[in-house]
Amino acid sequence: MNIMFTSCFKLLTLLVFVTNAQISYLPVPLTIWNSSIPPLSDGNAVELSPDGSLVVVTSSDATISGLNPSTGVVEWSFRPSPFGSFSLLCQSGASFGSGGIGDYIVYGVTDGFA
Repeated sequence: MNIMFTSCFKLLTLLVFVTNAQISYLPVPLTIWNSSIPPLSDGNAVELSPDGSLVVVTSSDATISGLNPSTGVVEWSFRPSPFGSFSLLCQSGASFGSGGIGDYIVYGVTDGFA
């Protein structure tokens, strides 16, 4: 019981310190470009390729898009064909890799009832 009280007291002390501290905010970022992409949901991601030459966006409708990081122009996009009456969903980011087949990108797509 003493340990629990001590932990709660430390947490309360920390909260008081944080609320009374001077908070320095970073300046508002400068918008360089905007781009239109399919809808995002939980788990989707915007990721920069390891060499910095591509921004990859995964979307909730299972589309993956490659954008130019300097201009925001969509250079390519891919969406697999649905199977039968199933709809496609994506709730993942993308992973970059390289190997015997060259450079590649992997992302997760699931199917569900339409």
